[in-house]
Amino acid sequence: MTRRPSTNSFDARALLSDRSGTTAITFALLGTILLGFLGLGIDMGSAYYARRSAQNAADSAATSAAVTLASAGAGVSGEARAIAAGYGFAHDVNGTAVLVSSPPTTGAHTGDAKAVEVLIERPARRFFSALFSSGDDMIRARAVARVSPSGNACVVALSSTAEASALETGSANINLEGCSLYSNSTSATAFTLKGAAEFRADSVNVVGGYSIGNNATLTTVSGIHTNQASIADPYKDVTVPPYSGCTYNGASLSSGTYGNGSGSPTVFCNGLRLNSGVSVTLNPGIYIVDRGSFVVNGGATLKGTGVTIVLTSSTGSDYATMQINGGATVDLTAPTSGPMAGLVLYQDRRAPEGGNNSLSGGSSQKLKGAVYFPNQIVTFTGGSSTETNGCLQLVASQVAFRGDSHFQMKCENSGIRRAGGSAVALVE
Repeated sequence: MTRRPSTNSFDARALLSDRSGTTAITFALLGTILLGFLGLGIDMGSAYYARRSAQNAADSAATSAAVTLASAGAGVSGEARAIAAGYGFAHDVNGTAVLVSSPPTTGAHTGDAKAVEVLIERPARRFFSALFSSGDDMIRARAVARVSPSGNACVVALSSTAEASALETGSANINLEGCSLYSNSTSATAFTLKGAAEFRADSVNVVGGYSIGNNATLTTVSGIHTNQASIADPYKDVTVPPYSGCTYNGASLSSGTYGNGSGSPTVFCNGLRLNSGVSVTLNPGIYIVDRGSFVVNGGATLKGTGVTIVLTSSTGSDYATMQINGGATVDLTAPTSGPMAGLVLYQDRRAPEGGNNSLSGGSSQKLKGAVYFPNQIVTFTGGSSTETNGCLQLVASQVAFRGDSHFQMKCENSGIRRAGGSAVALVE
């Protein structure tokens, strides 16, 4: 009799050898783990981007608030929050907090009245990781910017709109020894270096931006600072001294000593010219050039101590301009007191925009004092310089360098007015 297997029998070996369910469970577990890692990666990437964005917002907000502190002294919080909002971090929106403290309440600059602290906080957006953990993560970013008064400007470009208001071209080599350049222009190219120009300074400070060509070189001690507060015209209250008549008319001077010594200005109407071979000494005093041009040609010599040369117009037109040519010997020192203290060359601020005035020469050109042309361009060409331990300050609407020039600000007891306002930099 043949025995047939029971249909209800239990085969343990078959059950133990069946792996299909284990495989499914394993894949399910691995899939869950992989999904968790994927979610964690996405959340970490999102958090990194959010923190970076928050830090950029904090840096910009602190810098802009410090500029406001330097120029206005008030409205710091409003400025910082407005800048942060522009980066997508609006205060009191979606749990975001933009906390502004001036002076800072934490960090290395706690209690520093010249500094602004910005702290940005926002709950982090969580996608997949919220499935595996609870609680909120916070995005935090902090920045501190500080205002540093300097007052060491030896080159100031006053124009608020000009492109390349401070321009260096060609192979010019400019050295602002121990002093700085400031430009009030809001242009993106307010400070421009072209060609193989080399520029050295303590710092460069611009309201707008800058452009440096591939072959140009900028070397500074404390950097180039953009988005700075504009600085005030240090001589805005100085006016043309009263005068009348003409001491000379259309003069082309011969060698000798000039100046009446009486305290009243010596007036040159319709220009003043020194030609090659002429040697002129000016007595202390004020010298008015009323219309025409003030020209010193190569081979001429002009000297004087306690001297201010004023370029103006009594008719409201044909304002006098300046042209000091290469090869001229010029050694002039400004008065240390009186209404024109510190000013060696002064152009009437009513002179029309666009006029160009040039200083050329080299080691034979020594000016001690301020060269002031608030509404026109001054171009230094072909090797202008100042003496060792010199004191030269250039304040003009626009400044251009096309040759080697050397500036110093060793101006103690010179009558010159300090300029330079404030530089703003991130310090934390």
